[in-house]
This record gives sequence, C-alpha cells and structure tokens, in this order.
Amino acid sequence: MATSGTTSFQVTRDDIIAAAFRLLGVYGTGETPVSADYTNASQALNIMIKSWMKKGVRLWTVQDLSFTPVVGTTSYSFPGTTTSPVTTYRPLKILDAYIRDSNSNDVPLIPVSRQEYLQFGIKSTQAIPNSYYYDKQLSAGVLYLYNTPVDTTHTIHIVVQRPLEDMTASSDNLDFPQEWFQAIKWGLAEELAPEYGYNLNNLQMFTLKATNFFEEAASWDQEDTSVFFTPNSRG
Repeated sequence: MATSGTTSFQVTRDDIIAAAFRLLGVYGTGETPVSADYTNASQALNIMIKSWMKKGVRLWTVQDLSFTPVVGTTSYSFPGTTTSPVTTYRPLKILDAYIRDSNSNDVPLIPVSRQEYLQFGIKSTQAIPNSYYYDKQLSAGVLYLYNTPVDTTHTIHIVVQRPLEDMTASSDNLDFPQEWFQAIKWGLAEELAPEYGYNLNNLQMFTLKATNFFEEAASWDQEDTSVFFTPNSRG
C-alpha cells in the first residue's frame, strides 16, 4: 500500500464556506454557492475568527519582537515605524518582556498596570528600563517603558500574541494549522445556521459539535511542558 508522502493539505476560504453550506444542506455536492452567499459567509467567518482571539493564546500566534530603544523616548507604538518595533499589527497582549544588554545578558521587564504606571515618579528620568505598561488602543497599542531609555546599547524584546489574519480573498488559506480545520468548518456552520433558517433542535446539534471540535483543537494547542507559578512580590 502506497501513501501520498505529503502532509501539506490546505483549504481556502471558499473551501471552508462551501463545506459549511454542505453541512447545512444549503448546497449539495457539486453545487457552487452564489456570490451573495459567499459574501455573507465570508463576513461570518471573519467575525467568528476575530471572536476566537479572546479565547486564549494560540501557540502559532506568539512572536518575539525586538527593537533598540531611542534615548529619551518613553513610548513606542504598534503598528511600528522605523523608530519603533516594525510591525503591521496591534499586539493583542504582551505575554513576556525582557531587556538584553550588549553582552547578550537578559533581564526580565516587570509588567505594571495603568494605575501603577501613573503612580510612578518622574517618567522622563533616563536610566535602564526595568518595567513596562502596555496600553491597548483601538487601532494601535502603545508600550511605555520605565525608566526612559538612557542608551542604545540595550535591546527591548517583547513576546506578543499577534492577531489572526483576515480572510479577504476566495483563495486565502486559513491562518490556522491543519488540526483546526474541522473546528472552523463546524463553527462556521453554526454561525450560518440561524441566518439560513435552521430550527432550534438542529441548531443545538451544530452547537454541540462545533463546541466539541473547538475544545479538542484548543486543548491540543498547548505547550507540552510543565508550568511554574511564582508569587508576585510587588505590593
């Protein structure tokens, strides 16, 4: 028996949409959804994916961004410019941060709340930064360092959760690994069911399966290591 020897199976935005419609019985095998239904389903798919960003950090969306701070500059924006971390997105969260010196020694930066940051002393005081506050705005995020950087011999590293990418074109692949395809197909079917006239009894079945497949994928998407918790000694 010969196997394919490949593991690169992919689906496009419209593949997922057509599969969801088949689950609902809106279109049968070999039938192609009309343009208006593709548009409706694409909107539902993107809304669902954006909502999923609230349900924990996905491992493949974690990125390490680094930049050299500007002397005397306290705040740095995301998306970045040439004098900031160069990104095309607003990080959803900063999961970890550290500062690296010219000898590649790393020291953690302490996260603080808005209230803690506002209660700090003179924020323009220049020294080696030891903490940060991340302000998530609507279209951009702003990282505030404390102390204000005093030199350019250090590098700031922030480990962030990036947003999941939009599905804009019919041929776009999903910004998900393969083990999530089933959850996305059933999740989209559940999203579309009320709009396409499904009764509550049938909708409950879609909700149950969509929830189960999501939980299976989410539980798989975990680091296979031990987790250690350290008490916060501040205040």
